[in-house]
Amino acid sequence: MPEGVISATTGALLRWAAGTGLTVAAGPPPPEPVPKGQAAQAHCWLLALLPEQELRPGAGANPVRLRLRYLLCAARPGDLEPLDRLLVACVGGLYQPVFEAVPAPLWAAVGAPPRPAFFVEVVVHVDRPRPAVPRVTEPLRLHAVALREVAGVVLGPGDVPLPGMRVEAGDGLAAADTDAGGRFVLPGLPAGRPFTLRLSGRGRRFHHQVPADDPRPAVIRCEFRED
Repeated sequence: MPEGVISATTGALLRWAAGTGLTVAAGPPPPEPVPKGQAAQAHCWLLALLPEQELRPGAGANPVRLRLRYLLCAARPGDLEPLDRLLVACVGGLYQPVFEAVPAPLWAAVGAPPRPAFFVEVVVHVDRPRPAVPRVTEPLRLHAVALREVAGVVLGPGDVPLPGMRVEAGDGLAAADTDAGGRFVLPGLPAGRPFTLRLSGRGRRFHHQVPADDPRPAVIRCEFRED
């Protein structure tokens, strides 16, 4: 939720309550009753944030409607005057009271004895603006990348061709298996830079460096030694 929505709504509700001539504090009442004239006469306590509409995945930037539920209660048990003033102010006003029983565990949670109270729910709208997309002011340009083909032969001990060896470009752009003559071809690799080839087969792994733009076929000798 954007910063300020809850604080702005709570501040507006407190100003409305203060317009009744009461001293209203934000938050739950204190555990111990305070004598008259020494503290707030009523308390405005934000209890819950409830969805006013179903929140569906993929709703995009559509605004969200939420309900903020507040508890308005007297500062002292048995003191009905503050609640009378607040209820009179609700008649025909911005805030409509919701008369529901206050659960006993709610009072126990703050260690305060029960007292006269009622709920007020305020609907708020939360905008979710779409991110600005920059305009395209120039024609699209396609930058072509020069490609090269890397070919070669894989030889074993005594320069015997090794078929069935797996040859892969180090960046994973291309891969091939050697044929019966140990030959391979890796097409479509970017030109202008060297490559590391990874070879695997016969239970071994090898590496071979191919210089940048070397037109000669690569000759790779695998001696089957440990790396």
